[in-house]
Amino acid sequence: LDEAYAWGVEELQRMVDEQEAVAQQILPGATVAEAVAHLEQDTSRLLRGTDALREWMQETSDRAVAEMGQTHFDIPERVRHLECMIAPTDEGGIYYTPPSGDFSRRGRMWSSVPDGVDEFHTWKELTTVFHEGVPGHHLQCGLAAHHSDRLNSWRRINWNSGHGEGWALYAERLMAD
Repeated sequence: LDEAYAWGVEELQRMVDEQEAVAQQILPGATVAEAVAHLEQDTSRLLRGTDALREWMQETSDRAVAEMGQTHFDIPERVRHLECMIAPTDEGGIYYTPPSGDFSRRGRMWSSVPDGVDEFHTWKELTTVFHEGVPGHHLQCGLAAHHSDRLNSWRRINWNSGHGEGWALYAERLMAD
């Protein structure tokens, strides 16, 4: 346990160092908070209204599917479709629901927008689209549904956080690279 805790502290420091390095790329000499404030004032990265958010999510997702399907992954046609939705709830989270086994219902990425929030910064939302969509959860779960001839139902629907969230976090890093 001591080793695991020490690794966690080292990993946290690595992330802080990475944030500080990115802040320097955005605004030389700035702190992380100053770089965030700078980005939040950039209206070219600002969306107004949930319709604009949903449309941007869909366009970003569609582009990721098309590009990743040409270079990194063999994405079957029926997995290439992801619906980006505004959730009927207002908790503020973003989540994914997989397609039905026969793909009569597509996989969906949902953004649950808190009441009163109507401005969204694309620089804050981008990695989430990749995490929930392609190459993240949608690619992972969509392929599991697509390969129903190879995977039994337990393997298709079993969710293990280490595997599921680990893949989605890897997907964010893959897109950064």
